[in-house]
Amino acid sequence: QWGYIDERGSLAIPIQYDSAGDFSEGLAPVSREGLFGFIDKKGNYLINPQFSAALEFRSSRAAIMVQDQAGFIDKTGNMVIKPQFEACYSFQRDVAVIVEQGRWGLIDKRGEILLSPRFEIRDGFPIGEFFEGMALAIEGDRFGFVNQQGQIAIEPQFELAGDFGEGLALVEQNGAYGYIDKTGKWVIEAQYEDAGVFADGLAQVSVKGQWGYIDTEGKMAILPRFEVANPFKDGLALVELEGKWAYIDRWGDVVWREK
Repeated sequence: QWGYIDERGSLAIPIQYDSAGDFSEGLAPVSREGLFGFIDKKGNYLINPQFSAALEFRSSRAAIMVQDQAGFIDKTGNMVIKPQFEACYSFQRDVAVIVEQGRWGLIDKRGEILLSPRFEIRDGFPIGEFFEGMALAIEGDRFGFVNQQGQIAIEPQFELAGDFGEGLALVEQNGAYGYIDKTGKWVIEAQYEDAGVFADGLAQVSVKGQWGYIDTEGKMAILPRFEVANPFKDGLALVELEGKWAYIDRWGDVVWREK
């Protein structure tokens, strides 16, 4: 069973729930005896248990299920988008993912369809998760992108694609990796054996079996010499160099190395 602790580790809400979600916008979904409701930070029910499933509130809406159909409630518990979908996911600002017949689409906060369910749900890939206003979309064996207005911004055409970061998305074409902008235009031509997403202005790329880093213009900022390379975070990246783990800075200098 589940309960909640405060920031000091003291028990704030007694352990009593069969499942418990995170607090968001002052409420958390919890279940007892198979029914979900929402509690406040004192453990009081503000929305009584009545749903067969529930997710956290986002943009003042929470996805819920009544029997086998999904919809949305507001923070008073009123049904603002009636249960009618196979599944639905939390709002991302003004748009939410819905699922029908195993494919996903998008609705707005009024429940209006922005994008009819069309794109495949595939293991290992996010379902309509937006990064920089763009979400990966899979159709057949091709990858493209949709925007938060429900428009197909880049038609599925690539063999593989990653999330947008710093205005660029990693894509694969003819077995090589490069980067496109949000219009689908090539910014860095497909030329790498493997590659990662941009973070802190750099992306890891593989050349002749060695990893290095390029900048957003495609210039090699750190020459390939690593066996493994991870994305930069807060100015450092974890790499493997000559069989040992190390952290490098943005200039490729080793600042810590495994002994």
